[in-house]
Amino acid sequence: MRPLLIMLLFTTACRPDTHNTGNPILSAVDSFTKKDLRAYGAILFVPSQGCSGCISGIEDFLLNDYVLNGKKGLLFIVTGHTSKKTARNRLGELALNNPDVFFDYTHQFDKPPFMQEYPKVIFLRNGEVESIADINPGTSGDLYKKLVTKEKL
Repeated sequence: MRPLLIMLLFTTACRPDTHNTGNPILSAVDSFTKKDLRAYGAILFVPSQGCSGCISGIEDFLLNDYVLNGKKGLLFIVTGHTSKKTARNRLGELALNNPDVFFDYTHQFDKPPFMQEYPKVIFLRNGEVESIADINPGTSGDLYKKLVTKEKL
């Protein structure tokens, strides 16, 4: 028993730290998704309520540009749905099963600082915050162009 405990302690202590703890938003995302955020160019928060045109735009981007084209490099957190059934009805099975799409059924991310009235994007560089922006009618076109440069095939 003792050698197993020592080996476990040694392997976890020597593992490189891939989790971000310096920024409270990134810490919450990291804790929720258990993903190495250095692998992503941006985190997108997709609400189920708010600016309907903005939400339709980000859902369209998620499904038609990202999921259906097999892209990688963006992390989506979909929040505000009460169950997998409502999320599936809204976004489809492909989004529900995509490894880069996480569903927040506990509503952890549908309040400030993650959300207000618009979808939000956090652009990352090496797992650190580069910039944060709301996706609203005035900014959506430029933000979607920037997001495409952060995607990977």
